[in-house]
Amino acid sequence: MDIKTGPQHKKAKNKHILVAAFDVDNTLLPDASGQPPSPAFTQAAVQAAQQGVAISIVSARGVNKVLPTLIKPLLEAGVPPELIRWHGLANGAQIYDVMEHKIVQEHVIPIDIAQQLMTYLQGQGVQHWVNDSDGLDCSDYFWAQGTTYASVRDQWQEPSAENSVELPKYVPNKPLVLVANDVPAAVYKELLKMADNFASDQIVPLLYQDIERGAEHYYKVFFLHALANKGAAAGALSKLYNVPLDSFLVMGDGTVDESMLSLVADAGGLAMAVANAVPGTLAVATHITPAQVDDGAAVGLRYALQHFARK
Repeated sequence: MDIKTGPQHKKAKNKHILVAAFDVDNTLLPDASGQPPSPAFTQAAVQAAQQGVAISIVSARGVNKVLPTLIKPLLEAGVPPELIRWHGLANGAQIYDVMEHKIVQEHVIPIDIAQQLMTYLQGQGVQHWVNDSDGLDCSDYFWAQGTTYASVRDQWQEPSAENSVELPKYVPNKPLVLVANDVPAAVYKELLKMADNFASDQIVPLLYQDIERGAEHYYKVFFLHALANKGAAAGALSKLYNVPLDSFLVMGDGTVDESMLSLVADAGGLAMAVANAVPGTLAVATHITPAQVDDGAAVGLRYALQHFARK
């Protein structure tokens, strides 16, 4: 399948690509998939490593989901650790070092702000959860019943007596991402008003999905530290790898990926959106790959290796 030029194609410079960074859900893998990378992508990643191109994951997922399902399979396939070393996780709230197995940078939501937002969402009956890291576990804390929270080790399971421990009025001590799910329009507007009262260098709301059901609109909203975004993560990876952004390939599909693609496109690098990307992300892309279901990440990486990598 072919690669198409995107709206920002004119910005791409004909330089060597030295780092390739990928979103996971709906870009590299189906949403919420626990699968390893596809054979086609794994093969392309090994080829990239052979040509001196580093591979990074820049994802809303945390360490505990990315390390076993994505990073380890690529290491086992033959990608050297030094070429898969740095990753921007939890939407850029963390930078993770696979060689040292440690988080080297972290931007968390102030606890008092997290408490205010969670109390409001609780009062409105809106499902919400927080990605919390007190080390490398990256637990997800879901709203349970009444005035308690449930500590859930597996994000894809509903809280139950078997998989959760109720902690009265619990607020994560290191909140990375607060997610509000299926937010009605009136509540969404109120959340934006609340966010205006917080310092802009502390926390920002990010619209993840706008869902229309009949005549009603519902929203999925992320709240993150102002420096916890994928554009900032790409900038951090650039410094860690000591590679300029015009030598980056980045790929994504969602609203959270726009800042990363826009930053790299403006710098002259390759900013690829999969065909199933949201309109805003497609608009900042230099190239459009096939959709995730057609292994667009593998197709895009092979294209970059053919046209922009050192032989």
